[in-house]
Amino acid sequence: MSSKHIDTTVSDFLLVGIGASAGGLQSLQSFFDHLDPEIQASYIIVQHLSPDFKSLMDELLARHTDLPIQYAQDNLEVRSQHVYLIPPGHNLEIYQKRLYLSTPSADKKLTLPIDIFFRSLAAERTEKTVAIILSGTGSDGTLGCRAIKEAGGMIMCQDNQSARFAGMPESLISTGIVDYILSPGEIAQTLKRYSKHPFVQQNISISDTVEKNKNHLGKIFSLLRNRTGADFSQYKESTIYRQLEKRITINQLTRIEDYTAYLEKTPKEAHLLYKDFLIGVTRFFRDPEAFEKIRTDVIPHLFAAQKATDTLRVWSISCSTGEEAYTLAMLFHEYMEKHECLRHIKIFATDIDSDSIDYASAGHYPENIVSDIPATYLSRYFTKTDTGFRVKKILRNMIIFARQDVLHDPPFSRIDLIVCRNMMIYLKKETQQRLLNLIYFSLMPHGVLFLGSSEAIGNMVEGFETMDTKWKIYKYKKGLPLQERLRLPFIQNTFTPMKDKKTKLYRPHENKGHDNSTIRSETLTALIAPLLPPTVITDAHQRLVYTLSDSSDYISIPTGEMNLRITAMIRYDSLAIALSSLLKKAETTQKELRYTNIALTNNTRVTLSVQRVTNTQGNTYYRISFLAETPSLNAPTSDTDTLHEDYSLVHNYRQRISSLEEELKQKDESLQATIEELESANEELQTSNEELIASNEELQSSNEELESVNEELYTVNTEHQEKIQELHELNSDIKNVLKTTHVGSLFLDNSLRIRKYTDVIEQITHVQKSDIGRSIEELATEKIYPQFLEDIHTVSRSLTEVYREIKMDASRWYTIKILPYRDSENAVNGIIVSFMDTTESYIQRRHQEETRDRLNRAMEMGNLAWWEWDVQENRVITSPGKATMLGYDCNDIGSGYEGWVSLLHPDDVDMVMNTMREHMEGKRAEYNVRYRIRQKDGSYAQYHDIGGIVKQSKDGEIETIAGIVILEETSEGDMK
Repeated sequence: MSSKHIDTTVSDFLLVGIGASAGGLQSLQSFFDHLDPEIQASYIIVQHLSPDFKSLMDELLARHTDLPIQYAQDNLEVRSQHVYLIPPGHNLEIYQKRLYLSTPSADKKLTLPIDIFFRSLAAERTEKTVAIILSGTGSDGTLGCRAIKEAGGMIMCQDNQSARFAGMPESLISTGIVDYILSPGEIAQTLKRYSKHPFVQQNISISDTVEKNKNHLGKIFSLLRNRTGADFSQYKESTIYRQLEKRITINQLTRIEDYTAYLEKTPKEAHLLYKDFLIGVTRFFRDPEAFEKIRTDVIPHLFAAQKATDTLRVWSISCSTGEEAYTLAMLFHEYMEKHECLRHIKIFATDIDSDSIDYASAGHYPENIVSDIPATYLSRYFTKTDTGFRVKKILRNMIIFARQDVLHDPPFSRIDLIVCRNMMIYLKKETQQRLLNLIYFSLMPHGVLFLGSSEAIGNMVEGFETMDTKWKIYKYKKGLPLQERLRLPFIQNTFTPMKDKKTKLYRPHENKGHDNSTIRSETLTALIAPLLPPTVITDAHQRLVYTLSDSSDYISIPTGEMNLRITAMIRYDSLAIALSSLLKKAETTQKELRYTNIALTNNTRVTLSVQRVTNTQGNTYYRISFLAETPSLNAPTSDTDTLHEDYSLVHNYRQRISSLEEELKQKDESLQATIEELESANEELQTSNEELIASNEELQSSNEELESVNEELYTVNTEHQEKIQELHELNSDIKNVLKTTHVGSLFLDNSLRIRKYTDVIEQITHVQKSDIGRSIEELATEKIYPQFLEDIHTVSRSLTEVYREIKMDASRWYTIKILPYRDSENAVNGIIVSFMDTTESYIQRRHQEETRDRLNRAMEMGNLAWWEWDVQENRVITSPGKATMLGYDCNDIGSGYEGWVSLLHPDDVDMVMNTMREHMEGKRAEYNVRYRIRQKDGSYAQYHDIGGIVKQSKDGEIETIAGIVILEETSEGDMK
């Protein structure tokens, strides 16, 4: 890897959490191979690691990045351009950019370290958070990524094609919250572009560009309303801006007008923006302490306030994927079982997002919910499947999931408990008030409201009594007048039909500013309404969407759970049966169909008219009219486009139907006996089946443990394989180095048996392959050199090194080193003996010694000596003659410069020192001076000293000065 400058002083940087499991090593290596190390980000890697093995991840990743890599420690502050690894046997969390370690609970069989870390990362509440999921089995990381998404972070995931194990990526992709699905290398490159975006670097703000182009925000709302049916104009600007900023950044745009244009031509982007605006994040037992209050205080209150025959009605508003609704169902069912008070409980769970409703209705959740649900609830109310857990029927049957826009659709009524958590915080203040009014209208006199911990009831304090201040639980209080008139949507004057095929509840279109077409429509309706018979319009699903005139004589609004199917709203059974029949016939023709002479009461008859119509957009509607009987209506018509018949004729068939029903009843009775016999046999089979289920659950539990262990072992095995390959390469490198240097190495174990050796050893010691495993003591080691075996025993006992230089034959010299063999943990694990052929260096050294001796003898004969002064170390090296010429031994003077200065004649000290200083300062070309120096007998001799600078540093600093001295013959007078 190339070396680049790494700046770790940046305080505002991306926090990148990376989750990986089986097969994740290759993905991580590819990610870091393509990662630009200059990105201002901190990378925290969380894996499934076995606590029984040492992880080698730091060493394996170090070959793929220049970034510093270290294992996380408790209370360790994370820094930009650093990589942190989770240590084996720990969970990892982050708080205020500091890492904290914890030990996993021993009673939990399934460990989910990625979810644990990602949830703590989401709690940092920073939009500079990125979550990346790479290869792995299971679903760890999915719940944590949903929390990060809610907090405004960005989600990236490895694609199935490049993932060695696609379990974790597939689990995350199925949630629909992933912003990028790419290969690891592409993730790294995309991360660089994302980090450079002006919004991420906070060079510009989304609010700045929106304020300059307010009309584009309205256009975005309109596009979403037309394509998804959702109206987000009532959401807070901060919420809208935050999600818009993220979508604009992800699409590498900067201006809202460019994003609006992109949104217009990209239907998929509208769906993604719609999903981000909804922020559909929840989990089982979210805020456990709050649900404990529901269990201990609220549920007993609701049961005490009702009769045993009453239906207890609960409404979970904005239920997302259903975890909250199922949590409530578990608590209610547990209470009934514990107190043996069977009660009919109906939980209405609604949300604007059809995908979330479908997911919740399926009742199947990933395996990582075990970290949220207590074990007793999990075993009681869920069934283990191959890919997760499925809600049992006893729970599922308590809940009705339905799509509903609570801000526009009719509310439920006579509700005992309304749960509306973490929705109002995203709404404008006036919209919050309107929603609270609606909630107040829907609650029973003993009803309870449960809000999110960050929400409040505002100016509705007089309408509620506080049950718990911290967890925002309130009880209905009578006497508060509604702040605004709550009208049921189907009697409003303006309406736009929903185009969403998954719509489960009718929703009107609220529009404060009417356009010209709306005004014309309202005027026309007002003019023709008095002229029309009672007439209504339904959609293709026979749900009431519009009333053209007063139809209250034939239609009534049902109480309780809202059902807008027209047949459920008809006042008279005979009329409802006739309407159902006509609607069925109208599916195949666009002609007007009529039934006449339909008896409502003894004195009242009516003609029913139905016609199917299709508008220019291809949407189907039914026009239904109720005409009171008059002679003119009973007369036959010649209109060929109208098919009508006397409904009294239909009555002739009823007797036949009645007789057939009687025959069917008799057959049912005959079948009942057979059914009872089969039930008896079925009970026996059920008993056997229950035993099999119990055994299966035990096997599934064991299988979970084995899967978890297998995943950890796979990660360890991958690391070991990588390390083995690295060691194999290293071993080959060492062998080649030893061959190149002609060094022979002999490896002995603790018992002095030969483990292995290099090829050169055979030539030196005559050890052969057959000797591997034999003790060195069994061989004729005296042929190597006589003390060889003794030296080996010395090293084995004292753990010290033995160094010898020996002549092994007539012409070859070897340097032999014997030392303890230490492993990676510094433990002694044998002896290593190295043989290095030093014949050439020995000959050269001998030659140099002989030359130096001859030179020293020549210099002594000529009264000459050389010297060298290491200025930095203040150490003087001289030839022996410099001291012996004065009668001294070399050790008498010492190695310092001051030792020689102390021998100078007092009158010559300044002259010598000044000459040396001037030379060092560059004022003299050389150091050339004559001075007197004291001999050992006390007399002085005359020295002629000549020298100069021989070595300087790159900065010009003097390192070494060298020269020669000449002992001159002088008279006795000159020496005084």
